[in-house]
Amino acid sequence: MLPSEPALSKDLGVSRTVIREAFARLKQDGFLDSKQKVGARIAELEKQRPFRLEDLSNISLAELSHLYELRIILEGNAAALAAKRRKEKDIKAIKEYLGRMDRAVKERKDGTDPDLEFHQIIARATANPYLQDLMRFLNGKLRELIQKAREHSNRRPNLPQLVQQEHVAIYEAISVGNPAKAQAMVLAHLKNAAKRLGINLDQTG
Repeated sequence: MLPSEPALSKDLGVSRTVIREAFARLKQDGFLDSKQKVGARIAELEKQRPFRLEDLSNISLAELSHLYELRIILEGNAAALAAKRRKEKDIKAIKEYLGRMDRAVKERKDGTDPDLEFHQIIARATANPYLQDLMRFLNGKLRELIQKAREHSNRRPNLPQLVQQEHVAIYEAISVGNPAKAQAMVLAHLKNAAKRLGINLDQTG
């Protein structure tokens, strides 16, 4: 059992509102069980269910490979589903951000934002709100990694154009409604992106 709100407020020198908000956050994340007139206790381990990605700036190569494996599983299947369910507005939006990435390549500018939006709209095209929320969460955490990958690409002649062609192939597969090809193109793109960061996913495990 944890001490009461008044006791923690006094011990920590903060208001009861702060303690109450902290309890609510911990309960939401599955760390606490709390009931009125009973109090709060630390949840049993099997009930603790938060999924977190902390600061990725100092992520190890092994952790990075696991993260890219997660992206392949998630985004590959998302692209396949998007190819089945996409609407005309989705195709137009994906093409729009494809064009923005293309302009960034030609103007040698940072294309991280349109890159992230490109993948987010693919998630939107699945018409699955949970998948959209999960992709939005991942994209927020992956921004720095994607930016780093694009910076690496910009240092090598013709590589930004090759990366752009990978995105074009994903778009084309989704636009014609080919789930298997859409999944394969995302798989190829993410494996290549991992290699550009020094990871060979075929050799991890």
